[in-house]
Parts: sequence; C-alpha cells; structure tokens
Amino acid sequence: MTKLDEAKQVGLLFHCTTLEGFADMAGHDRIGKYLDSTVCFSRDRNYNHVVGSMTPQHVQLVFDGDRLSNKYKIIPYDDHFTSRKRSESEERVENQITPLGPYLLAVNLINNGDVKKYASTSEKDNIIEFFKKYPHIRNNLLPDLSKLIKLEKEITGFYDNGVKVKPFTLKSYPRISFNYLELDTVYDDEESECYYLMSACPDEFPYSLYLHGLDIVYVDSSGIWIRAQKQSQYSFLEKYNFPINRLPYKSHLETEGQENEEEDYEYPFEIL
Repeated sequence: MTKLDEAKQVGLLFHCTTLEGFADMAGHDRIGKYLDSTVCFSRDRNYNHVVGSMTPQHVQLVFDGDRLSNKYKIIPYDDHFTSRKRSESEERVENQITPLGPYLLAVNLINNGDVKKYASTSEKDNIIEFFKKYPHIRNNLLPDLSKLIKLEKEITGFYDNGVKVKPFTLKSYPRISFNYLELDTVYDDEESECYYLMSACPDEFPYSLYLHGLDIVYVDSSGIWIRAQKQSQYSFLEKYNFPINRLPYKSHLETEGQENEEEDYEYPFEIL
C-alpha cells in the first residue's frame, strides 16, 4: 500500500460493520478497539462490504469527514490488490475514534435486516442509549425509537400501589435507586457501594426487602417490565400495546441466595 497526501476537506465518509459490531461501538462510544487501531472508510455510499462477515445484517455509518479531519488525520490509500474504483475511494484513520457520536451524521441498516429480530436485548439497549445521547444522528436503524423514548419517560419509575412516585431511566437507575431507597445503610462502604452502582439493574437489585413496599416498572427494547407485589394494579399498562413482562417481586438472585443458605445449613437433628 502507498500512503498518499492527507485529505483536508473530505465530505461524507462511510464505514460498514455488523449489527453486533455497531452495538459494541455504541456501548463504548468509539470505533476502533485499541488506541492505535486503523479505521477504514469509503467515499462510495453504495459500499456495503464487511470483511469476514457472513451475516446479512450490516450497518452503514455515515461520517462528517470535514469535522473528523479537524481532529484526526485522514489518509487516502492506494491498494494495488483491489480494483481501481475501490482504491480511489478508500480512506483511513490510524487511531481509535472516541467519542464516536459527534462525528456521525446517520446510521443506516443495509439489506433490510430487522434489528429487533437479530440483536440481543443488551445490544438493542446499547444502540438506544447511543441515539438518545446523540439526537442529531439520523436514525434509520430503529425507526420506532422516538416512541420507545416517549414510553420510557411516561411510565418508567418506582410505583406505590400503581402510582408512579419516582421516575428513572435505565441509565440513571443505579444512582437514583441508591439515593431514593437510602441504600447507603445497606451498602455502607465504598467497595460495596461501587459494586451496586456498577451492577444494579431493576429486575435484580435491590432485594425486595429494601424496596420498602415499592414496585418497579421500566421499559426496554423488548417491552414493559413489571416487578410488583400485586401485578393486577398495573393492568392499565396494557393500553400501550407493548409486550408486558411480569417479574417476581423477589429477584432470582434473592431466591438463589436463600436456596444456597438452606443447602449449606447444618441441621441439629437427623432428617428422615
């Protein structure tokens, strides 16, 4: 390969990746796994090839090349092993690009794939949070995102007998739940507090004992989730015509912990 002159005003640049790849980029707000990664682009808007990928669910990222060139050195490359048409359109940045969001103009789904069908819940949630963080990006990946964001804002929160008393988002849940439920009396040292804030999710934490009788309702890409003592109090959520998922009030971690305690307990008498 021969390194050519650095580009200054480069216009639109395109990068293709898998759906899984973009979910990872969105979750970390970066492109390029390492600081010295090389990121490849094309000037050809019809370019949709992902090297080594067998999946048809490809995602095209549209970059503002001019803005990108203000911070990163964009280098045209001439690859003698590819066709002339492709070599004329290839550009590279020999750095990890972070944050990713400010340089993106649009995200397109190629091959008419279905994000809801092929992406895992965690991947979809990474993508949703990314688009919420960068509303300027034209979202052609999840067309129903605005509906989902509105629904989350309307119903996600802590509830008392069917009435919302404290809103949160999935991203803010660890800190809001910690403060609102006064969990500093439970996680009373820096290490345990850090553990809670890093791992808390509403279907698992906190344990039912520390909810003080409150219920939890939240929304993610797979539906509405209800963790309540009396599920019947939340039948009004059916009007949103979104899948309803009913969770036990005691989290599965809580139940597993109790089972383990029973298994480890040494009975003072013989069990017949």
